[in-house]
Amino acid sequence: MNYYDENEFDISSLDGTSVGVAWAKRRMLSIGILAFYIVAYVFLMLFFVKQKVQLAIYDDVAFYLYLACSAFFLFVGFTILIMHIVRSKVVKLDVQERIYFNLYLYAKFWHKNKNYSSVFALACGRLEAIKGDKEMCKKALSLSRKPIKNKDYQVLATWIESPQKTVDVQLLQKPKTVVFYLSFLVFLILGISCVIEGLDNEVLVAYGIPKIIFDIQSLLMALSMAAVFTYIISNVIAGRQEKLIKIVVTIIIFMITFFINAFLIVDSFRNIFVGTSEDNTAIYDEYNDDYYSYEDDYEDDYYIDASSEPVNDIDIMNHMIALANYLVQEEIIDDFTDVKLSYTAKGVVRGTIDRDEDFEYNLYDNGIKNDENGNECLELVLEAEPLDEEGNSLGQTEAILKGFYLVNTETNEIIDEHKTHW
Repeated sequence: MNYYDENEFDISSLDGTSVGVAWAKRRMLSIGILAFYIVAYVFLMLFFVKQKVQLAIYDDVAFYLYLACSAFFLFVGFTILIMHIVRSKVVKLDVQERIYFNLYLYAKFWHKNKNYSSVFALACGRLEAIKGDKEMCKKALSLSRKPIKNKDYQVLATWIESPQKTVDVQLLQKPKTVVFYLSFLVFLILGISCVIEGLDNEVLVAYGIPKIIFDIQSLLMALSMAAVFTYIISNVIAGRQEKLIKIVVTIIIFMITFFINAFLIVDSFRNIFVGTSEDNTAIYDEYNDDYYSYEDDYEDDYYIDASSEPVNDIDIMNHMIALANYLVQEEIIDDFTDVKLSYTAKGVVRGTIDRDEDFEYNLYDNGIKNDENGNECLELVLEAEPLDEEGNSLGQTEAILKGFYLVNTETNEIIDEHKTHW
């Protein structure tokens, strides 16, 4: 039976009888499930994580683009992992079942793809050669719709024309397991790094995340991108060269691409070559002088109360975000997207969290308090300030006090104090 001729062979005839076909279906089902999880990952990032780190997103469009790249890289990486896991099971099957495995994938999904046709032809050609069937090996190789430039193809073509009954399997290349795992690791790093690159690292450092984590992430991303570019460029430039030449070219290309990527991505690496100009240093010093002068001027007002230390604005906003989400869940406010931070004349932190046709809803920092269990909390006051005919807030003088809330400074747990008066 010539199963390489579509007119003579129907792959559906093997359904339910071929172990190889069953594994081919499992592989495609696994990739389909992976696609579902990637979509779920995107929705999780958009509707949950994005709300939690809203302050660290300096550009929504850039965040969406990085998220799309992250989803793509993660899908590719885990697809490679799935393919390797299934392959490790399939190689243990009978040679004929391995041929049926490839036939099913080719017939169902890849028969119109010129690039895959050569991969399929070579894969089945190797298996037919292992069986010792020259005629079927020749028919398998003929399915390629583009010239096959591969060492294994030369070995098989020579064997077909030779009087030898069996091919020397030692001459055929063996897939390297380490390549699969390295490829998975590269795309996994790129997938995670893309999300981090879409955030403002300085804000995350202010949240308390060690800066060294972002330095390591940037370095790993530069290495991963260099690996991808090296693979593509080296195959274009030195794909047909001798092994030694290909190794040398690959090393040179990797060094060049890594240097370029590290220069563009890793700040500490770039500073080694560029440094900090005197002008930038002067501007930085001037900024610090202004900052500390501002802090001195408002030191008395900036303290929340006489018994507490000053709270970082970013921490206050983070607690306001946690409370705003709670207020939406409790249907106290209709909607929440972000906190617009501002200050009263006395320097009290104010966060605008929602606005409707009649009111603007603001949270005011009322200092550090302890809950009934002695846990340190930030007390926030919610006020609904009426709007005038032009939509401007009438301020606190006309405000309706909606409630007092304690936000645990460690866990962000919300406690409703159930009072609406000072």
